[in-house]
Amino acid sequence: MAPEQEMSQEERIALAKEAIYGARGLRTEPEPEEEPEPYVLPFPAPNYDPDPEPTTTDLIRKLLVSVSAIGMAFTAGLVFGPHGVTAPEKFPHGYFAADYSALSLFPETHLMWLLLMVGALTHAVFQWWPTQTSTPRQRRSGYYVAGLNLSAVLWLLGAHLGWALLAFTGALAGAVCGWLAIRELNRRTARYNTERLCTDAPIGLYAGWFLALTATTLAVLLTSWKWDLWIPDFIWALIAVALLTWLAAHLCMTERGRVSVALGVGAGLAGIMIARLFGEHNSVWVALLAGSCAFVLLLVTENRRYRIKHAEHRAQRGLATEFDE
Repeated sequence: MAPEQEMSQEERIALAKEAIYGARGLRTEPEPEEEPEPYVLPFPAPNYDPDPEPTTTDLIRKLLVSVSAIGMAFTAGLVFGPHGVTAPEKFPHGYFAADYSALSLFPETHLMWLLLMVGALTHAVFQWWPTQTSTPRQRRSGYYVAGLNLSAVLWLLGAHLGWALLAFTGALAGAVCGWLAIRELNRRTARYNTERLCTDAPIGLYAGWFLALTATTLAVLLTSWKWDLWIPDFIWALIAVALLTWLAAHLCMTERGRVSVALGVGAGLAGIMIARLFGEHNSVWVALLAGSCAFVLLLVTENRRYRIKHAEHRAQRGLATEFDE
């Protein structure tokens, strides 16, 4: 019988460890950790492919957006310039005074038109930038932006002339164009921060403002027609504010969270709240709901932005990410 070969010290230690772990029912090697699943964005990733070559259609679109933005700025200056920020109180029939309906805005809220004018002109200039002249985002959203500008002209003229139906038509058309423009932007995420600032922000502010303006202008129109809706007007106002907030939340919770939409709607809700608190046509319940809804819109939008950023940071560190739409 061949003599047993002498084992080295390392071999004896390894054999002893195997016997100890086996006696305790333990594995000699730890189970491999499961690799975290790759992080999937809850919105389309930015597309960095080269843009198509500019065409004559691109030139027409850019001219249309630019001319409509200039027309909107000129009309806003014509309507509000000679009168100052209290001009709505001086419009014919008092339709847009703070106390006309249960959803009328505080007059100073119409300072938003100054921000919208700056945003429209900024976007009109930015679309001529070489990196934007033929991007799919500008091609698909440009005509809706022109519609937003023209809708603003309709509302401003209708309010200035005392034609409530024309003003409501402009507000409703603006809300539809804004909704469709945001939908196109959601399909093609912005590639750079400058693009978000000069394209997404003005369009989002426009869309949010027109959503609020549609509700308040409809209340003005129905009041001017002296419609009897069988229940107190503040009840209808509560329903309208709740519905407005629900619609706005759908836009605010898209992409990374559209703060500009929340600010546009929030400005309208704040105007309703102040008018109901300090105006003659006051209602504590409408004011309370409007203020609460404005806060909730900003809260849910920032919550979405935080959750997406947190998930991205975990993915960068190789950790598991969870994100529920």
